[in-house]
Amino acid sequence: MAVLKTDLDLTTRDLAGLTSADALAAFLSRLGYDTSRRTVLTPTSLGLSGDTASSIRSIELLSEDEEGFLRVLFVQPKSLTAKVRNDLIRIIGKSNDDYLLALSSNFDTIEFVFIDKQKREKVGPGGGPKIQPVPKVFSVDRRKPSPQDVRTLRQFTWTHQDALDQYDKLRVVFDNAIFTGEFFQNRGLFSDYLLRDRLKEDTVWRENPSSVFQQVRNLYQDAQSRWHDKGRAEITSQLLKPVFGHLGFLPLPQPAPAGDDDSKPDFFLKDPTGARNLSAAFVYPWGRWLDGPDFHDPDHPDENPGARVVAAIEERHADWAIVTNGRIWRLYSRQAHARSTNFYEVDLIEALNVSGETDPNEAFRYWWLFFRFAAFQKDGAGEDCWLDGILQGSREYAKRLGDRLKERVFLTIFPHLAEGFLADRRGRLNLKGKPTPEELSDVYEATLTLLYRLLFLRYEEIRDRSHGREQPSGEGR
Repeated sequence: MAVLKTDLDLTTRDLAGLTSADALAAFLSRLGYDTSRRTVLTPTSLGLSGDTASSIRSIELLSEDEEGFLRVLFVQPKSLTAKVRNDLIRIIGKSNDDYLLALSSNFDTIEFVFIDKQKREKVGPGGGPKIQPVPKVFSVDRRKPSPQDVRTLRQFTWTHQDALDQYDKLRVVFDNAIFTGEFFQNRGLFSDYLLRDRLKEDTVWRENPSSVFQQVRNLYQDAQSRWHDKGRAEITSQLLKPVFGHLGFLPLPQPAPAGDDDSKPDFFLKDPTGARNLSAAFVYPWGRWLDGPDFHDPDHPDENPGARVVAAIEERHADWAIVTNGRIWRLYSRQAHARSTNFYEVDLIEALNVSGETDPNEAFRYWWLFFRFAAFQKDGAGEDCWLDGILQGSREYAKRLGDRLKERVFLTIFPHLAEGFLADRRGRLNLKGKPTPEELSDVYEATLTLLYRLLFLRYEEIRDRSHGREQPSGEGR
């Protein structure tokens, strides 16, 4: 099986053509999956029985690697319901193999389910580790796929040396899907509301990046064909160093770190005078996987970019760090709650393509505003920069939102629920007097339990919607 070096570029037309199991198999083959062992299966062969087995029209094994570690299964139920999905996950999750499921009843909506096998500790006398299958779901409307859908599905591309590494890649892809926005991916670093709405009220939004847009666009002309097979040295000197210059930095390359010192960045990005370090930058070959090792990297295949960033930040080389493989640009902060997994990301190729030939619209601004030197430049007191202000504003917004939610829950909703419990108790038990302290304590505990369960269900609903797990119209849950 030929392994692709970088994620395949896709279009909405590629997704619109997924109208059959044959089309899905061809799509997987194009993404680099081995479909030579495609096989028709039966519900019984998977261990399904009863109503679940009778509710399934067809099952096919679309792809399987040579070792049989990672399998892609297509299931066509008569109606895509939560029960069918959960029964499949429960049965398939017991297998020693790793699975990616594609579910669809009519090919209008296709639901991809990654079964993440997580190790948990058993509770009780017979304790010890156990493997629990945890489904992660990503849903696509084939007829109207969004840019986020295309961005996520292109990352399904088989770019790793074996099925175990590809499985780890898919886990990251599904985890990241929930954070993918229209023009950026914000993985818990900033407030989405602030990025989508409040940022456009900032005076910097009205600044004109036209000259930078044209310069960067010229450098990225036919970028995939020009840079995909180039090493770190070439992409650094011919692409990334000029881009840093157009962003206003004075990029100072650093010698290769000695030994196992991962904290040394590839560049220190200085202000235009060269007097002050504004950021540290870590650069990689075109399209290189940024969430772990990548055996396609000719220089440092075992390197984990996230670990390098954390080491550099802990060594105080920079408060903000940039990581890029030319196409993907990431921003990390020393003040993040989780320094290796909280980041802001923009696909620069997408931003340039969406902007068109001449118009540096909002897609390009979501890259330019966050990666230019002015975003890192300290204020007059030498304390905070523009990025610090965005981060602080995000935290203040989150705190205000939390305070409002707390006030509404405990001052408005909680009393209503408690009164309902008391009224029900009086009606069922025919009570006349005031409740005793013990009865009030019971009502208090019951109200808290109900409230937390409702909040948990609401959280799950929001998370499902963020993952695209809402059911198609007319199909039951």
